[in-house]
Amino acid sequence: KDAFESAEQVANDVLAQAAPSVLTKTGSVVRELIVRPVAYLIAWATENLAELRRKSSIAYLKTSQATENEIADLVASNYFVERRQGTPAKGIVTLLIRSETLRLASGASFTVGGTPVHTPEQYYITPTPPTVVDPQSDVTYLKAYATNDVTGNYEVNVPVVTDELGGFEIPLGVDVTVEFASVDVISAELTSPITGGSSTETDAQLMQRAEYNTAESGIGTYYGLRKKFNHAPVTVSSLYPVAGEEQALFRARYNNVNINPGGIVDCYIKTNNQPVIGHLEELEVIGGSTTSITDVVQTAGGTSTTTTINLFTGTVTINDPAYAGLYSVPAIRVAGGTVYSVATVFGAPAGDTDEGARLSTAQTTTITFKVDLQGGTVDTIQADVVYMPGLSDLQAFIDSDPERFLGLDIRCKAAVPVEVHVSCDVVSETALTEADIDTLKQAVMDTVNSLPVGTKTVNFSDLRNACATAKPGVDLRLPCTMTGFRY
Repeated sequence: KDAFESAEQVANDVLAQAAPSVLTKTGSVVRELIVRPVAYLIAWATENLAELRRKSSIAYLKTSQATENEIADLVASNYFVERRQGTPAKGIVTLLIRSETLRLASGASFTVGGTPVHTPEQYYITPTPPTVVDPQSDVTYLKAYATNDVTGNYEVNVPVVTDELGGFEIPLGVDVTVEFASVDVISAELTSPITGGSSTETDAQLMQRAEYNTAESGIGTYYGLRKKFNHAPVTVSSLYPVAGEEQALFRARYNNVNINPGGIVDCYIKTNNQPVIGHLEELEVIGGSTTSITDVVQTAGGTSTTTTINLFTGTVTINDPAYAGLYSVPAIRVAGGTVYSVATVFGAPAGDTDEGARLSTAQTTTITFKVDLQGGTVDTIQADVVYMPGLSDLQAFIDSDPERFLGLDIRCKAAVPVEVHVSCDVVSETALTEADIDTLKQAVMDTVNSLPVGTKTVNFSDLRNACATAKPGVDLRLPCTMTGFRY
């Protein structure tokens, strides 16, 4: 109202000065058909310009949670930053199938733990995928593995993505339902957790990246690397560079004086993916030997039982760049045999150190195992590995000609995850349902998972605030016990 009255007065005064003889009093034709409509337009434009100025300010945009805002996109473009669009979470569903060949259409649907997922492309399943594929082909080949039993069935690992964009954490052990008709599919199991994914960037997140892009960014510093990785092919949620004489820069300690010669930076990186379990098939065994072990057991009656075990000892190496910098090898499987022992050694290529290569693309992984076969040898084994997806892509990105810092050796490393367990009392104004408890647990998980690399403490007050935001009327109370272990 005030804006309109002010605009009406301005329009009336201008007309009075330009044409003093024109009657502009209230109720006149000129007042109603010219002065007041013009006043409305002036008031509307003034109000909208004020609102536009407010919403185009960085101070406002840094608090906005909108994901579609042309004004924010235009502001960000001034700092050479574009909004990141949402991405789906990824995982692997293993199918047990009757036929050795099967075609899965793009979009073949499953429900995993209540979450709809689908195949992102068309797959052709066969025991013998071609070694050379036409790059113009719209079909991706997946290898089928015989189950080594009398059924004659096959298993195949099928990559899937969530229907919805955004972050998901779906663990192993949940129910998997096949949502398409196929007489060849016997069952489905989630064999690699569905993790990662990201929501479309909010205005606040976009402005933060714009801030990184304009911050002082010395070569090899946090802001310098942050700026580089802002447009990496894999989303980097946090990073922690180690350089100079920092003790954690292990690969700079290879000379006689134990001093960094300069130009070396290790960058511990955390992506949107939590550590996942990958399943490696047909790892080729290098060499091997068989040893017989005889075990004699005396019984109560004075007799003895003799058991002979023929242990085959073999070695495999993991060189697949998709699993670069893996954390651990929790299990291996040998067809027709019982695994007796497993030892994993993480090493480095010549000219590097084991500690310097650990958790990076330079890391070498050697598995030595013993298996009871009751005679015979082993050609291939299967292994489960825990790793952070995307590390090799990030290393290739920072090594590329457009992105690398000249004269600087930057090595990407998987940030070391710490599993945190939290136990505390909860006080609520109303009775809490099981769904409410799950919401609070998720709030605690999200708070811990969002901590940047290098964080030394988990603050109880942050967990308390997160739960109060997720479920108003709820309060976390002391004592609170937190424990954790490092991978």
